[in-house]
Amino acid sequence: MAVQPKLDQMLLNMEEKAEDELSFLLSTGVEYFSTAQLMRLKGQWEIKNYYFHKLYKTWVKIGATAPVWLCIWLALDLSGLPIIGLFFLLLFPSALIAFFIGMVIMRRLFPGKGHLDMIGRLINEELSRRNLDIEQ
Repeated sequence: MAVQPKLDQMLLNMEEKAEDELSFLLSTGVEYFSTAQLMRLKGQWEIKNYYFHKLYKTWVKIGATAPVWLCIWLALDLSGLPIIGLFFLLLFPSALIAFFIGMVIMRRLFPGKGHLDMIGRLINEELSRRNLDIEQ
């Protein structure tokens, strides 16, 4: 009787991983996928990798603006416009908060750059290997 819950849990775990085929590929191995499936997964990987880099750059740029807002506030405050400067002072923590929220969102959407790089490398190596096997 104790075996059934473990089996059910294991099947649920496999189903969840199968939903994200790229992670499933990493956990099972590329040799279990056909060449056509690998080509399709390579396309999925390229899309995910593209969006990962675009989103990452966007969030980093938002975080990098934080010191700029602080400098603008300081310049306005020193030039005798403290009321206008307060607006830029509020942008300072807002940029930092947006950056950290963006990084949390990125972490939920993507397991990480290393994960994506590893999957891409595995797919490319396996497709290259199969291409060489076909030519010989």
